[in-house]
Amino acid sequence: METDIVQAVAHYAEEMMGQEGFRYVSAVVANCKMLALELEALEENPVTLDLDALVIAAYLHDISTVTHGYQNHHVKSAQMAVEFLSERDVDAERISKVEQSPY
Repeated sequence: METDIVQAVAHYAEEMMGQEGFRYVSAVVANCKMLALELEALEENPVTLDLDALVIAAYLHDISTVTHGYQNHHVKSAQMAVEFLSERDVDAERISKVEQSPY
């Protein structure tokens, strides 16, 4: 796991969403990690995931709700995630995976 970018994303999420919002997205992150481990452990048809992209998307999935509300927040949150990651020179493939995650 690329801890530097994941930590930067977590810090950004906490700054944007405050403590309560950050607790919520941290729970989402924990659930995503647990589900990813379960999918990778399947005996038949194991699934390999980009855990960094999954964790980043989990942290940022509601990032726009603070400033833009909930209407179409999935679109705005994805845009904000792309902008944040691009500014930090995250590779284009990972950004694409995060952008395509279900927000």
